[in-house]
Amino acid sequence: EVRNQMEADSDVIDAIQEAIAEGARLQKDIVEECRHAGIGERRVKTVLNHYCRGELLECGPAPLWSKQRGDKNSYTYSLLC
Repeated sequence: EVRNQMEADSDVIDAIQEAIAEGARLQKDIVEECRHAGIGERRVKTVLNHYCRGELLECGPAPLWSKQRGDKNSYTYSLLC
């Protein structure tokens, strides 16, 4: 089931990883980069949260990036691998 979900999300995962690797660290910047690839904001945020590892909490089946709270209610993401 996890593998099927990752396959279904693979285009979004690839776009998010590429955005982070190219320097987009804030959620709003990642969403904007993915929008250029034709991926909607809601889908990006869902996938970001599903495959993240937070400060004290693991969310999702296979953490691909970490999420930390930043200034002014923002979130900063970093790749784990």
